[in-house]
Amino acid sequence: MISGYSKMGCSREAVGLFKEMRMKGCEPNEMSVVSVLGACGDLGDLSFGKLLEGLIEEKGFELNTFVGSSLINMFGKVEPRSLSYHVSFAGCVKCRESSLQIFNH
Repeated sequence: MISGYSKMGCSREAVGLFKEMRMKGCEPNEMSVVSVLGACGDLGDLSFGKLLEGLIEEKGFELNTFVGSSLINMFGKVEPRSLSYHVSFAGCVKCRESSLQIFNH
């Protein structure tokens, strides 16, 4: 449902359904997060996007092609200036490099 709403341009409905799902105790999987990230980007909702980024880390979702590109797309739509930071950070997480090493160089 979330994916369908997002693909059809019904971003508010996708985000609303995701939030309702969470409130009722349903745990999201990677695909539901990927779908709602697209809707979040369309809405320009940076705060919810950052919440989703935290959820991805909290749940230990693999930073695969789907999750990574969805994060990049969302940040690119919502806050293009911070996109380079998020891409660098995501790359370091993928390579298991400490984020502190980035800032020390």
